[in-house]
Amino acid sequence: MSDLFRAAMFVLCLITLDARADVLWVGDSAQCTGSDTFTSLNAAVLSAAFRAGPDEIRLTNTVSYTGALNRLDLPGWNNFGPGTLVISGGYDNCFGNVVGRSRIGDAEGPIIAVRAGGTGASQVTLSNLVIAGSTSLRGLDVSGGSSVFLQNTIIESNIAGAIVTGGAFLDIDADSQIRQNLAPGQVQLGGGVRCSGANSQVNIRGRLEFNLADRGGNLWAGSGCFVELEAGAQLIRGQADFGGGAFIANGGSLLASGGASRVAFIDNSVAEDGGGLYLEGTGQAVLINTLFRENDAGADGSAIYAVGDGPGGPDQLVMDRAADCPFLISCSELEGNVGPLATIAATNTSVNIQRTLFDSNGFDFGSPDVAVGTLHLASADAIISRAGFIGNETYAPITAYGSDVLIRHITVVDNHFPENPDLDSWAMDVRLSGSQTQVYNSIFADTRGQPGPPRGTFSGACNLVDNTNNWFNGAVIQGSAEFVNIAGGDLRQLPSSPGVDMCNVSPGTPASDR
Repeated sequence: MSDLFRAAMFVLCLITLDARADVLWVGDSAQCTGSDTFTSLNAAVLSAAFRAGPDEIRLTNTVSYTGALNRLDLPGWNNFGPGTLVISGGYDNCFGNVVGRSRIGDAEGPIIAVRAGGTGASQVTLSNLVIAGSTSLRGLDVSGGSSVFLQNTIIESNIAGAIVTGGAFLDIDADSQIRQNLAPGQVQLGGGVRCSGANSQVNIRGRLEFNLADRGGNLWAGSGCFVELEAGAQLIRGQADFGGGAFIANGGSLLASGGASRVAFIDNSVAEDGGGLYLEGTGQAVLINTLFRENDAGADGSAIYAVGDGPGGPDQLVMDRAADCPFLISCSELEGNVGPLATIAATNTSVNIQRTLFDSNGFDFGSPDVAVGTLHLASADAIISRAGFIGNETYAPITAYGSDVLIRHITVVDNHFPENPDLDSWAMDVRLSGSQTQVYNSIFADTRGQPGPPRGTFSGACNLVDNTNNWFNGAVIQGSAEFVNIAGGDLRQLPSSPGVDMCNVSPGTPASDR
């Protein structure tokens, strides 16, 4: 073997060894000895910055990580080029085991900032941490195309939770939470997470809970931001003036994609408009297998408030269930949401709601003397298909004022007028001369037709009703549908029901061919 070959192999070994993943420990005990142990977090970060990485810094419970000296600014990780860094807390001692989480914070924010630097964007994993106690700004700031992955990490008790801007990416795993970031009157957008900027993205499998802001208590997404709620994601007990659970502003987009699992999207959130979700302008939401439960609005849209930039364009709101939904009743559902007006209020927009159940939504603040439905459409284009309305306290399940609405294959049963619980609600209310409503192949039980002649255009056929009260000739067939279990929310028909294979008419079919 020549000396030149030996030298080349030696250099190659050095390069290989230098590129290995280094584990650095932070602690102050008899076990914390050696060249890869440090008594402070920043000393470990400084050492890792001069290694070729990827690197992992492990925090032990033998030292404290609170106060200004433990704030982290991680630009362009690492100094040898874009690389990765893992900061993992909760170890009992150096070279020991994970027994919990380590707290970082109690200082001016951001507590941890991950951003681009001279060598480009950063990629950082934060594991087994509590990021808390920021007295200004947010607990976590991710920007400049950088990526942060939260693993079993909690961001809590800051002025606000996390901000994602400038093409950055934040992943919140199933064991992570952003919670109780409450600064009344101080946070305008996104008390839990705020996201904006071209190619910015937030993926959520964990929980955003009890965060507070003017708009978007738990979540705010603005222009250029894409938010994905994956299986198991939960937005709970958010509070805001608009969009207690989430606010999707102009140019922002939200996708709930639970696959075969239900996304428990928003529970018990509160706002004046949009207790669960507020959609603004070109902000869009596609909600697959999504549950809205027990949200509350002081004004309108106890579950969802959508105000678009005009009907006729792309759907601002889409709701549906996945084909492999494992639940018998539905994976797309609005249940127990309460407010003085509509459960879903959609104005100047386009919506598409399919295979979705409206179940036991109601009114508070007394009985309103207003003609607003569970689903209220004003100057909106809408397709409502294969949906169910059961047990709602409502003036009418669907009201359409100046809207173009196609209704097909829906089931409406056991809904009641709020001013008189013993009085069935209207099936729908069509108003304004510009309204066009088509109703086909649907079932209406315990429901009156419409309060007086429609003031727009009404057409329909092959609708089964159990009474002809205020219905229109040619639109309905009288008969009482038989269901599997109304009380349990199972609106499938029994084989003996007269609605089974009754007829199937496509909208626009000539009367002579029906």
